Amino acid sequence: MKIIATATIVSSVFAQSSIRKRNLLASSEVQKLEAACAAWDGEFSGPAQVLCSQTGSDALRNYVENMDSSQMLAAYNKNECEGDNCSTGTLNLEALFGYGCWCFFGRIDSALGRGPPVDAYDATCQKLALCYRCIFVDSANEGDEECDPFTATFSASFSLGSLTGQGVNNATTTCQTENQSACSWRTCSCAMTMVTNFFNLSFDPQNAYDENLKHSAGFDYNLECPEQGRAVDRQCCGYYPDRRTYDHGDGSVRACCHEKTIYNPMRHVCCADGSHVGIGHNC
Repeated sequence: MKIIATATIVSSVFAQSSIRKRNLLASSEVQKLEAACAAWDGEFSGPAQVLCSQTGSDALRNYVENMDSSQMLAAYNKNECEGDNCSTGTLNLEALFGYGCWCFFGRIDSALGRGPPVDAYDATCQKLALCYRCIFVDSANEGDEECDPFTATFSASFSLGSLTGQGVNNATTTCQTENQSACSWRTCSCAMTMVTNFFNLSFDPQNAYDENLKHSAGFDYNLECPEQGRAVDRQCCGYYPDRRTYDHGDGSVRACCHEKTIYNPMRHVCCADGSHVGIGHNC
């Protein structure tokens, strides 16, 4: 009985310590995010607006409070948390405001971003940029010339589903139900997906961003990011937030197959399930 009682006490103390560490880490991360946002003297565009709002703070706290124990302890130790304070924070907004070939969230300029992404952070920024470009394309096709995802406002509730050691694997937002206009819910979908991906990358020790890729550290966008040919007729394929651009041209060499895949009509046939096969083959 004495051994069992002792084990129960130790387990209780450990659980209380874990809760205290988690609460300290969550509060510290939110404080440092809000301080970084307050210190930024440029414009906020895209998901930077979300991160630097109450929605962003609540989402970050929710994220930390729901991390598994090993991920939480790794972040706690990395940030040198002790007593009632953590020396550092996990999120680094510099990786968003000027980084690689696609991260330009401190500038209201949808034309920036080109070439292959240089790492996972840059790939996340690229996905957002292409998603935003599709909002421009779709809005123009629908006759809405006023829609600009870089300045559009929207409402969103961020909730986390199950979490694993790899981060969020089921994040849901209420973009369509909380926003009536297509411009707003599409922008919400693109931005909130990017925020989720940014959290996952930031808390993943295998994906630390490279200081050398920051524009302020000398990364030259004009030299390192190759220019691409201009689209003759830019159209989009897929569903938000995974919708992406392609050059439709005159429709003879590139087309969208049921919002699933992009294919060459001169070489392939679009199948009912959205896949495509070579001409002469059966779907």
